[in-house]
Amino acid sequence: MLPTKLVIVNSIITTETMNALAAELRENEKFGKLKVVQSIHNSEVLRGFVTVLNHCKNLKELDISNNGIDDIGAETLANGLKHCESLERIVIANNKMTSKGVNEILKSFKQFNYVSKLTTFSESTCLQSFSKPFRKCNLEIRYEDICQKACVTDEDTLSAVTSGTCLQSLILVKPLNSITYEFIGNCTCLQSLVLVKPPMDSTILCACLQSLAVVKPMIGSYGTIVRCLKVTTELQVLVLNGGVMDADDTRCLAVGLRYCCNLQILDLGENSIGDTEAQALFDNLKSCVQLKEISLQNNNIECKVEVLSWFQQFKKLQKLNLCNNMINRGGAKALASCLIIHCPALLVLYLDDNTSYWNFWES
Repeated sequence: MLPTKLVIVNSIITTETMNALAAELRENEKFGKLKVVQSIHNSEVLRGFVTVLNHCKNLKELDISNNGIDDIGAETLANGLKHCESLERIVIANNKMTSKGVNEILKSFKQFNYVSKLTTFSESTCLQSFSKPFRKCNLEIRYEDICQKACVTDEDTLSAVTSGTCLQSLILVKPLNSITYEFIGNCTCLQSLVLVKPPMDSTILCACLQSLAVVKPMIGSYGTIVRCLKVTTELQVLVLNGGVMDADDTRCLAVGLRYCCNLQILDLGENSIGDTEAQALFDNLKSCVQLKEISLQNNNIECKVEVLSWFQQFKKLQKLNLCNNMINRGGAKALASCLIIHCPALLVLYLDDNTSYWNFWES
């Protein structure tokens, strides 16, 4: 009876063993599972293993983790995988290949167009990804260059994840070297980006972004944000929270907002924004006629200035958050007049923790 699976773990395999195995599997059409772990110790054995794969057209599951396969070995391995037309799952975790080696393996799948689910993991993060060009196979690897979602804490990981073409969501949880941020421009599919304290002199150019969130932007770092906004024509969500905006930052951001014609959600909470800063920002939001949600919670807005012009272009505005500001009775009256006239679609209004909370409804 011909075997349907073979498991080799922590063994010393020779080239002769591989040749014998290849001869054994040549006529075995039922052979579907192969696991070789901690057993491929040199390039010669790996080439013999590729010979085995050449006869495994019906192989469905392959595990070659913990074999020390580097980028050169990955290229050799990719040549053998081209013959595995029925492969549905491959595990290559804990090898020595970099993103270059992973890409070589991915190229071997493209000719069959049969990989759809890609699962990646590393020591620091567990990630799952699904890639449109592929249809049918689980690929478990140690590197993130084919992932769709990544949470990054260091420069090396950022370099790895941005070298791929499938990344759609990226979170940088702490400030990194300013030069490193340029890697983000390589992510041609990136749709969502979260930055924490980006440095002042960074350049982030990613035209496909739909959502950008910056947490605790530092004074002077708004130039980085504006350079990103200028090339991000499809941006729909912009969140800037926890900063302290001075006059220069306000003018800088105001210029960037002119480019956000497709913006639907704007959150500028906790930025110490007063009436003067709010006026400058709203003056530059006139092209953002698609805005549906505006959040200005936890600022210093009083609505003492002429606010009738603030919301006049937002006919589609459905949600406005002005919690925890400094709006008094007079400001509440001005705000009420503005919203009644200009915002017919408004459904939700938050005014908690303002001195005018009860007086607003009287207005």
